[in-house]
Amino acid sequence: MTASFDRLLEDNEKRSRSTAEKGRRFEDVARAYFLHDPVQKQRFDEVLTYGDWAQRRGESRQDTGIDLMARERNNTGWCAIQAKFYRPGSQLSKAGIDSFVADSDRADIASRILIDTTTRDPSAHVRETLRRSSRPFHRVGLHRLRTSGVDWASVLRGDAKIETLPRKTPKEHQQEAIRATI
Repeated sequence: MTASFDRLLEDNEKRSRSTAEKGRRFEDVARAYFLHDPVQKQRFDEVLTYGDWAQRRGESRQDTGIDLMARERNNTGWCAIQAKFYRPGSQLSKAGIDSFVADSDRADIASRILIDTTTRDPSAHVRETLRRSSRPFHRVGLHRLRTSGVDWASVLRGDAKIETLPRKTPKEHQQEAIRATI
């Protein structure tokens, strides 16, 4: 649902009075994605702001570059998430993720995700950082957000219950082709 997601980003841009507020609003969008996308909700069973996660553990709630913490459903640990709300043509730079990488290099963090709204590939330094990471490090970009199973219109409306889009089913001729290959 490209149009719905793009409207959600436009609304975020218009309603935010500061860059920090834009970032917090995008963190809410990212949290909705990890909790409600059909693939992500199979992976994670809880997604908290970093502050709430740290407070639960008796640690400082200070923003250290980690925005969200998601608990792996299979009890393999926690995933640190950084959400970057950038203009689509912007490029992720190494300086923009350095504190996240440093602060998420902890024994109690099993993996990392960078979720962003850019259309450009990250800089070569960012790609190298992702490649060399000591733990799994994935990126969720604008295309994946636009095509996710989350009903972004329900998020935009502020619905209490965020919906998922109905699963697409193959048309009859596609079903025949599938049956023929099995």
